[in-house]
Amino acid sequence: MKLLTVLLFVFFFTSNANACSLNQGYEPFRMSTSYQSTSIPKMTNASVISVERGFDDGNGGSCSDAGIIRVKIHDENPINRTGYKFRVLDSEIFSNLFPSEPVIASALNRSENEFVFVWYDLGETHNQEMKFTLEITAVSYFGNESEPFQLLIQQASK
Repeated sequence: MKLLTVLLFVFFFTSNANACSLNQGYEPFRMSTSYQSTSIPKMTNASVISVERGFDDGNGGSCSDAGIIRVKIHDENPINRTGYKFRVLDSEIFSNLFPSEPVIASALNRSENEFVFVWYDLGETHNQEMKFTLEITAVSYFGNESEPFQLLIQQASK
């Protein structure tokens, strides 16, 4: 009887806890010097799919405070054997949004060669106009790098 009372109490007096959980849209790219190749990746081409800025909706468990940038790579390099370096050229504030090491698109987005970058947008970047140049460099397993490609990322703050 006590067990039934406890179960009924738990059932009726608890609420659902919905926490924000967003995964980055990339994984580490593991280079290997044992993969002997002198080929240099071709210079990449990329486009911005979307830029979403975070906002405070009053719900601490939601993901509304997350900023999200989606970038699609369009090139002839093999998707599963090419990593990419991302570097912000002209903005100190947004320079930490991107990984410092080469990455590959996550398994969920790899066939589309789409990268998703997520950050907390209510901190230092909040109310800052987003306009910067992103340098993207293709990297082979052996560490050979392509010529860099420059992509303008732009979105006015809310």
